[in-house]
Amino acid sequence: MAALQRSQRSPRWWLPAVAVVVLAFFVRLPTLSTMAFEPDLRHFAEWMRVMDMRGLWEFYKSSYRFDETDRLYPPLSTLSFAALIEVNGGTAPNPRFAMRDPNFIVQLKVFPVACELLLIGAVALWLSDRPRLRWTIPIALAVAPGIVATTGWWGQYDAPFTAFVVLALLALNRDRPLWAWILFAIAALIKQPAAVVAPILLVVTFRRYGWRRTLISGVVSAVVFLLVTLPFALESGWEDALAPYLHASDAFPYFSNNAYNFWHALASIDKGGLMLFREPAYADAQLWIGGLSYKAAGLILFGTFVLLIMVLCWRQAHQKREFVWAAALFYGFFILPTQVHERYLFPAAVLLIIAIAQDRRVLPAAIAATVTYAYNIFAVTSFDDLSRTFLAPANFALPIALLNVVTFGLLVRWAVVDGVEQAAPSLAAPAAVASPHAI
Repeated sequence: MAALQRSQRSPRWWLPAVAVVVLAFFVRLPTLSTMAFEPDLRHFAEWMRVMDMRGLWEFYKSSYRFDETDRLYPPLSTLSFAALIEVNGGTAPNPRFAMRDPNFIVQLKVFPVACELLLIGAVALWLSDRPRLRWTIPIALAVAPGIVATTGWWGQYDAPFTAFVVLALLALNRDRPLWAWILFAIAALIKQPAAVVAPILLVVTFRRYGWRRTLISGVVSAVVFLLVTLPFALESGWEDALAPYLHASDAFPYFSNNAYNFWHALASIDKGGLMLFREPAYADAQLWIGGLSYKAAGLILFGTFVLLIMVLCWRQAHQKREFVWAAALFYGFFILPTQVHERYLFPAAVLLIIAIAQDRRVLPAAIAATVTYAYNIFAVTSFDDLSRTFLAPANFALPIALLNVVTFGLLVRWAVVDGVEQAAPSLAAPAAVASPHAI
């Protein structure tokens, strides 16, 4: 143990992580003062204006929403915007003019970019005893075009919640279930899709560590969540304070909201052309099979897949495959429900790259997701420019959507079906058991 601690204090342990984080920063630096998509950053500035005028703790009151699409982020993201008000002298900039200020644009991106760098550094340290992977996987995260564009150019908040999901999975991998649950609570307090990983945490914690540690971890996680939410709830009311979770859907009730997934492919094939954002003909409330709406069908598909992953985790709980399971679950979250946005593939793309360290079979899926996610992001942020080239969405959106569906199918085959078949009948094996396909 002492030798291990000395090794971890040596430059050979931490210098590669520092080097990759510096690389990641400089890759993102040229885009920090520019905007990929102004309406979203303006939306953030408008939230800051509401906090400034109405008070931070009253921010979630429903009467302050400017339209039905004003879907709020959870409390920790809100607090990050409030911190920017203080950075600007205690007054929120006017959204009409702030979007022309490069310094303000950089400020909006500081939190998501910092979280993304934290994610890359943590993965590099986790892989410090894997000579090849401690460079290749973090560098892939550092330079993947879609990942860089989402955070460094677009300024979206997918990296912050994904970073804490990754940290939670690292804690679980290191047999620190309490920390895993605390980090999960932080992820969920940043953005709602973090909840997707909850079934894995629940099943694996119970199977590996028993019901007592599961109960304690769950209670501590709930306390963290409540302590952060409480000040908002006292001023805005519990229903409004929980609105980011209770009213997160149906702002854009369509098959797909620019996400090149199963529903986009289905709509495009039916239309005989590119399905566009907010097409009334593809509202997901329409009835489909057996009297079910498209929305209900998507939820059933995803719910069934979640149960499948939970069965896999139950049977393989003592294998160190946390990132494989999580990548599959988030990929299913992108492919199967309706109303999905293009950025919902972000956590799956990140987790698949990391999952290569636990199962080399996911490498083709990681490459495919990196390509399809990058295309999907640039098709949204640069639609007009891309439409004037051979790579126009009219030509490639459907093939990309079908590639995503095929990739998901292969991932289910490699990571789920094969995993269930190879799981030992008895789960009494030690926690250090690894996948037979681990690198």
